[in-house]
Amino acid sequence: MLAVELNFLAGKYHATPWGHHVNEGQAEWPPSLWRFLRALVSVWMTSCRDNISEERMINLIDKLKAPPKYFVPPSTLAHTRHYMPIKDGRKEGRAMVFDSFVSLCPGDSLFIIWDEVDLSSDELSLLGELLKHLNYLGRAESWCGARLSDNPPEANCIPCDGEEGLSEKSVELLIPTRNQGIDMEKLCARTSGLRRQGYLYPPGTELLTYIFQDLGATKGQKVGTFPRKGKTQLALYAVFGPVKPMMTEALAVAETVRAALQDLYGRLHEGRSSFLFSGKDESGKPLHGHFHAYFLPLDEDMDGRIDHILVYRADGFGEGERMALARLEVLYPQGKGYPIQLGLLRLGTEEGLDVSVLRRSRTWESVTPFMLVRHPHWKKGKDIPEEQLRLELQRRGFPEPITVENSRGYLRHRHVSWLDYKRFRARYKPADNYPYGFVIHFAEEVRGPIALGYACHFGLGLFIPVE
Repeated sequence: MLAVELNFLAGKYHATPWGHHVNEGQAEWPPSLWRFLRALVSVWMTSCRDNISEERMINLIDKLKAPPKYFVPPSTLAHTRHYMPIKDGRKEGRAMVFDSFVSLCPGDSLFIIWDEVDLSSDELSLLGELLKHLNYLGRAESWCGARLSDNPPEANCIPCDGEEGLSEKSVELLIPTRNQGIDMEKLCARTSGLRRQGYLYPPGTELLTYIFQDLGATKGQKVGTFPRKGKTQLALYAVFGPVKPMMTEALAVAETVRAALQDLYGRLHEGRSSFLFSGKDESGKPLHGHFHAYFLPLDEDMDGRIDHILVYRADGFGEGERMALARLEVLYPQGKGYPIQLGLLRLGTEEGLDVSVLRRSRTWESVTPFMLVRHPHWKKGKDIPEEQLRLELQRRGFPEPITVENSRGYLRHRHVSWLDYKRFRARYKPADNYPYGFVIHFAEEVRGPIALGYACHFGLGLFIPVE
């Protein structure tokens, strides 16, 4: 048996299936054998040709042409949209291009497994050297690390000949024509040249149907899956669009996210509402505690604009909420403004996810204003902002902070006053209209997220760790 492990470092795999246009919004998943062999040949020609003869390379490729099996990790299909400049004669314009990709959980690996292929020690060394230099597969942004694997998991995507066993959980992948030798010239042919010659598929290839086992793939459409086992604690989205919203609009964006998710949930459940999204019971009364979802706009690069959105609930979401989270793709802000395009990056647990608000730190600083939930009594010194902050931390189970300092409000590269933020919800008002910011110091490292005070489920009172 022979197995190759592929780990996509950015958690994304970009590749358009053979015979399809990029704007069809599809992605080849798992990677076809033909694409993998072309990648090995490309590595040989660019990095290893001086050390590896063509004869050795042909012998290796000839052994690897047998249709493999795959272990496919949980994944989902996502896309971004880009407007590319075009020029036709004297006319200039823009054309929208879809960039479809498969999104995986960081650290998850795909395995290509040949049950009946045995390589000699020299051939294993040769393949290991090629894999060492394989730094992407598919399009150039699909960064990957590749290596031989001695103990691969059981395959869950297997080839199928004939009609027996066919189902919607299948996909067609391109492989070298069986019962024929490998033609290196055909393997190296450029796709653009083949298209100009009228070829839809490269000469010397054929399509082979693969069946997914225990995966929610759909033939010809979404061939990835969402994680079915374990808790779904969060959904992390990347924000796209011609103009990203300012972090000062975090409250408005968070309210739009919740409204969109409630709408998607209602479509799936005959108009019903999810208490995990709304924080209210069936009669419309607010639930006690903070056990419903947090909708947290994030500014990970600290440029003042929202680039990610995190929907989080530590105790996990139900199946209905998970399906709504998986379907969220665009936000339509109230009033004027561009639609906000979202790309789903993670749907699952917080384990292994590197997001600022989920890190551990002793020092945390306000990134959105902290709004009071009770009127302060300045003369009596009761319910003052610092006291309310400490009480909020205590109620959430955080340790008592050593010190709490005031923060004037900064976005790293420029001063932004807390008064510049949107601070009031449409139907609910805070106890006090004035915003506050703090720097909290703990005796030990504390794990986020830390969101406190009025509208904390909508991005206000959010803290980020200080490195």
